[in-house]
Amino acid sequence: GIGHLIGIYRHFRKFDQLTAAVIFVVVGILAFDQLSVQIRKRIL
Repeated sequence: GIGHLIGIYRHFRKFDQLTAAVIFVVVGILAFDQLSVQIRKRIL
């Protein structure tokens, strides 16, 4: 029924937020890694 669909939607939305957070962290780490590589190149 509708209650079941709402439950799935809520669960999916929570999962979606978690996924977004994980992606954000991964992108942040990769960006920071690229930045540190650029800085090292300039120093050397």
